[in-house]
Amino acid sequence: MFIHSGEKPHQCAVCWRSFSLRDYLLKHMVTHTGVRAFQCAVCAKRFTQKSSLNVHMRTHRPERAPCPACGKVFSHRALLERHLAAHPAP
Repeated sequence: MFIHSGEKPHQCAVCWRSFSLRDYLLKHMVTHTGVRAFQCAVCAKRFTQKSSLNVHMRTHRPERAPCPACGKVFSHRALLERHLAAHPAP
């Protein structure tokens, strides 16, 4: 298996970047094509990667957390906590 050997036999014909797995190369190719094959069923926003769509779907969850200081809304409590840590003191 190429992943652990360091070999990267799959090369991009556009930028010559190399990958250990063909799937990694295929995923990389959208950086050149711009194809956004994954669409949100809620707001129709499109993404190049399934993982990006999955992260985006969190924004449609009902359990959104608003910042008590400025009202900005976050999809995860951890994001709100990071925001609060960087929030200017009143």
